[in-house]
Amino acid sequence: MKTFLALALFITLSSSLFSQNEPHVFTILAGGTVGKFNVDAGSNFNSFYTDRKLAYTGVAGLGNGETFVIAKYRFFDASGQSKVVNVDATGAADWKQRILSAGFRFHNGGSPVYIDALYVLTHAEESIGTTNPSVDVLTASQKIDDRGFAFAFGFAPRIAGPIALDFELEYSFMLRQSSNDAGRQVPNLGGLYYGGGILFYFNN
Repeated sequence: MKTFLALALFITLSSSLFSQNEPHVFTILAGGTVGKFNVDAGSNFNSFYTDRKLAYTGVAGLGNGETFVIAKYRFFDASGQSKVVNVDATGAADWKQRILSAGFRFHNGGSPVYIDALYVLTHAEESIGTTNPSVDVLTASQKIDDRGFAFAFGFAPRIAGPIALDFELEYSFMLRQSSNDAGRQVPNLGGLYYGGGILFYFNN
């Protein structure tokens, strides 16, 4: 938490050193980031999925240089080894999650510092099975759909023309009211995302 607060303070104080967006000018926003996504699915998820791939996020939006309507699409995959008790078999687990969010981005006065407020729809597919040898009775799969909200804090300084770097910290939380294919309560599919990338601000 101290690191996050220190980073937020540094970004806020240094924002005046970088080129800013032109306020009150129609702007098209497009770009993407690459980062880490830590799912709040509990210790069971964390013990299964030890090999977490990088998460990739695309973003697009329209605005006036200060306030944007934006949409994000993120995909995140993970794999790991399932725990098979009292069976001489190797377990494997695969996780595929896709996250669509839409909402607003605010650049106060056209500042490179921004805040996102988003509504989130997420879909995850999980497959658990065994290999060496394959044991059909121990295989399982499920599809999970959930919805919630996300808030992000970011820093997008212009570096040349329409090009800006993008550093983002986002936290999403699910409503936890949905169920999986079997009707059971699902884990929280939200979590913390942090990453960096490039944005393009195209002005008319």
